[in-house]
Amino acid sequence: MLKLSGWILTYINHLKGIILERNKQIDIATINDAQKDLNIEVVARMVETQANIANAEIINVYQLLLQLKEVSAKLEQIIKQDYDGIAGRKFRVQLSNVFDDMMGQLELIAKTLVPDWPPPAPED
Repeated sequence: MLKLSGWILTYINHLKGIILERNKQIDIATINDAQKDLNIEVVARMVETQANIANAEIINVYQLLLQLKEVSAKLEQIIKQDYDGIAGRKFRVQLSNVFDDMMGQLELIAKTLVPDWPPPAPED
């Protein structure tokens, strides 16, 4: 659980950095475009930069959600084993079909972006 929480924090920090970079690039493009004429090369560079940032964002979100799903499964397993004889409501995570559909779409995009998907599991 501790290792998973470390990965979750890492993915959250990466996502925060990616979003900040995307917003910075949008601000730069807006300020620069107001000061000069656009040409196709400038627009192409801006689109490529935004696409690369979006790709990193998708991969990071997918990895983050995989880790969160793993944590919820481990918590549920711990509760089943260690709290079996205790009366009361038990922790249970029930992910909706929307989540599964979203994860399927994210996985498809990840495999398109990174042909060797999934990456190797992190070492202990």
